[in-house]
Amino acid sequence: MTGQQKDISLKHAIHDLNSLFTKILNSIELLKSKTDKSNKNFLLINSIETNIYLASEIIEELISQNKDSRNFHLVNINSVIKEVVNSFPQSKNKNVNLVLNLSSTLRLINGKYSDFFRLIMNLVSNSYEAIQQKGEIILSTSNLGSEILIEIKDNGIGIEKDNIPKIFEDNFSTKHKSTNLGVGLSIVKNIVDKYNGRILVDSKKNEGTTFRIYFLSEETVERKFGTNKKILIAEDENILRELLTELFLSYDFQVTSVQDGNEFLEELFNNRYDILIVDKNIPHVGGTECVKIIRNRNINVPIILASGSSIENGNEINSLVQKIITKPYNFEELLKAVNEILV
Repeated sequence: MTGQQKDISLKHAIHDLNSLFTKILNSIELLKSKTDKSNKNFLLINSIETNIYLASEIIEELISQNKDSRNFHLVNINSVIKEVVNSFPQSKNKNVNLVLNLSSTLRLINGKYSDFFRLIMNLVSNSYEAIQQKGEIILSTSNLGSEILIEIKDNGIGIEKDNIPKIFEDNFSTKHKSTNLGVGLSIVKNIVDKYNGRILVDSKKNEGTTFRIYFLSEETVERKFGTNKKILIAEDENILRELLTELFLSYDFQVTSVQDGNEFLEELFNNRYDILIVDKNIPHVGGTECVKIIRNRNINVPIILASGSSIENGNEINSLVQKIITKPYNFEELLKAVNEILV
């Protein structure tokens, strides 16, 4: 098999994996809509959803040839914190209480779930290591103007004042044999810098440490923003097509959905729509080909193209559509994109 054949085979495998992830996530979304949040199984459903997103992002990073072309999603930091707490491995030799004080109205962040998971996990791990036998770690979130604040506070051994400026350096160690304090903090700083955030440290020896992290947040999509605008969706997966239809109906859109390229073009040529969402790999006439046909007819309706794999001639397609969304769908991200395009 030649290098080119391997690349093609890899692209097909990635698309198939993302299709599987999308089907799983669609089923999870439907299951969540039918499960009361007070049900003990709701946390389990959220955990499955979270790990599917993490797996999708890991695959994306492995195959990305351009490290600067990142497909970000809208992330709920409260969900990240809960997932870290639920999966955190505690030692039998310690009694550490993890306390959550999370804002119920916390705004979302645009980024990768895996980045924020690593950030929170590293900070909680450091706080845990700083507590010698018994103690408490308090994880808090809040909205502050255009930012969100994440605060992680422990009552551990604290950090020497002279060491505080050094803790984010690579390979820094406090040289305490009984603790790994400082391990992973360079990773934390890199992630904070990646998202143009800020991190502040307040610590006193033998009293504890508080980390405060600030990130710019995204505006929350207001319900009923569609005001009866007409949207045409082309998606061949039945469950996903139904979910997308229900989603946009709940936001006051008039929705028409089809399952192949021929239906999509026929519907568009005979009716007026305010925005289109089309999957790249719909049957008969593919999504990218549909986009080219629409633009060749000088139809200027906004288009969102959805894809579970990389897009050939990406620059050409980018110039023809308003947005390219990476599958599996993140519904908050999709709503935000539609809202921004129609404003």
